Amino acid sequence: ENLYYRNQTQGLILDNGVLRSHLQGQRWVIDSLKFHKGGTLELKGSVNLANADPDVDVDVVFDKYDTLSRPNRRLRLSGSAKVQYNQQKGVFLNGTLNSDYGMFGSQKSSMPSLDDDVVVLGEEKKQTAAVTPINLNLTLNLNDNIRFVGYGADITIGGRLNITSRPGETVQGVGTVKVVKGRYKAYGQDLDITKGTVSFVGPLNNPNLNIRAERRLS
Repeated sequence: ENLYYRNQTQGLILDNGVLRSHLQGQRWVIDSLKFHKGGTLELKGSVNLANADPDVDVDVVFDKYDTLSRPNRRLRLSGSAKVQYNQQKGVFLNGTLNSDYGMFGSQKSSMPSLDDDVVVLGEEKKQTAAVTPINLNLTLNLNDNIRFVGYGADITIGGRLNITSRPGETVQGVGTVKVVKGRYKAYGQDLDITKGTVSFVGPLNNPNLNIRAERRLS
């Protein structure tokens, strides 16, 4: 009872958790691991403990659950996904998630930071942690419910995006994110975004942009 996990940096909070499970031979069966925060997040599945490294196979169901909770980063999700893990193959994540509500904003740090290519004499170089392989096939339905505020923009976005990745390859995206409504402030002018689409057919960091912003004359 009363289980929780909190990552304040990312805004990820798993709260009011209840675990029901049992051992079955060399398998740990998770009958239900359920968290409550606004809605619910429930995991069911098993962990095979026969080998030195466990094999994880769980199903995750979101029901209007407040996944992220920070002033500039809020996200409520519904949907389901399957998560599998073993040390040799890494993480497999497949599923469909729907946004019930989202709010994101830019938050620039007041502390200056150095670029990655700057070398400070006398300072030990940080060791790079081993990267866990990730196989991803995730569909995101934005449902016209995501708002972004920052960098002069105040927009509501929607659309549908399928994100895939394989170990050692660039994350791929297929789909279109559209601006449902929004305004953009630039050069002292308030502009209405009359058309806005961001299309993905390939690497997620190389989308096609089609955006038009106009100044309304009264």
